[in-house]
Amino acid sequence: MLVRVLRCERSIPCADDVRALVEDSYGLQVTACALRRSLTNDVYAVHTVGGRYALKLYRSIARPGARTLDEIAWEQDLALAASATGVTAAKPYPLRAGDFVGVTVAPEGDRPYVLTTWAAGVKPQPPFTDALYRRFGAVTATFHQAAAAMTSAHERRGFDLTSDLDRPLAEVVECLEPSDRVLARELAKQAHVQLAALAAEDLSWGVCHGDISLDNVHVVTGVDPVAGHCAGPDLTLHDFDLAAPGWLAADLTGVHATEHWPAFLDGYTGVRPLPSTDLAALPWFTVVGLIANLRFHLVDKVRLRGTESRRDGWVDRELTALRSLAASL
Repeated sequence: MLVRVLRCERSIPCADDVRALVEDSYGLQVTACALRRSLTNDVYAVHTVGGRYALKLYRSIARPGARTLDEIAWEQDLALAASATGVTAAKPYPLRAGDFVGVTVAPEGDRPYVLTTWAAGVKPQPPFTDALYRRFGAVTATFHQAAAAMTSAHERRGFDLTSDLDRPLAEVVECLEPSDRVLARELAKQAHVQLAALAAEDLSWGVCHGDISLDNVHVVTGVDPVAGHCAGPDLTLHDFDLAAPGWLAADLTGVHATEHWPAFLDGYTGVRPLPSTDLAALPWFTVVGLIANLRFHLVDKVRLRGTESRRDGWVDRELTALRSLAASL
C-alpha cells in the first residue's frame, strides 16, 4: 500500500513543546504555556518565574511571500526602537546566543520564532472617546518618528504599487462577482495613477506599523473599570509583523474612516505635521487596503480555515466599503 505524505499549509505545535522550546532557547523557567491566537502566525502566552512573555511562531519561510529571517530580524530592531521611546511595551527577548530570531522545524518547513515581553495593559473597549483617539494619534505620530530614527543592519520589503496593489487585485477578482470585478479593477487603476502622481510630490515616506487600529493598542494606566476606557489614556502599540517601509498615510486609513478622525488628526499633528498630499492620498490608500484585506479573506485565510471562512462577514464588509468608496470618489 502506497502511503502518501501530505504537505501542510500550517501546523499548530503543542503548547508543551513550545514550553520546552522556550526553556531550551532562552534559559527561562516556564510555569505555564498556552496557545493564545492562531491564524497566519501562532502566538503563545508564556508564564515564567520571572514574568510573562509572548512567543510568536511565524509561518514557514518556505511559503510563498513569507517573511525572511532578515526581515523578521528587522522587525525586532523596530520593536527595540519603539520600546526605547515608550511607544511599545512588547520588547524582544534575546536567545541564549544573543540573537532575537530563532528557527524551529515544523511539518510545513522551518518556522522562525521570537519571544517578547508581554504587552502590558488592556485593549480599550467601547464607548470610545475623542480623548482616547487624540492620544492614539499622538502615539502613532511618535511611532512614526521613532521608526524614522531606527537603524538596522537588516532589510525589509517596502511598499510597492505592483506587489501591494496590482498582484493582490489579480487574485481577488477571480473570487468576485462580475460587477464587483469591474468596480475593483477601476478603483485600483485610479488608485495606481493617483498614488504615483502624489508620490512624485512630497508624499511622506517612512516606516509604517501596517495595522494602526485599536485592536493593536493597550491602555496601560488610568483604566476606568466601569466605563472600560480612560480619560487621558497612556497607550502603547504592539504587533509589528505587518510593519514595513512605506507611505505613512497608508497607516491612517482605518482611523480616517471613523467618527473620531478629527480628534486623532489633532493628536497626530501635535507631534508631527501631516502634509496636504498625505491627506489627499488617504482615500486611495483605503482602496489599496481594502483590496489587500479582500485578498486575505478570500485567498490567504481560506488556505488556513477553509472556504467556509468566506461567510464570516468580513468579505461582505470589505466589499460594502469598496462600493461606498467608489460612490464617493
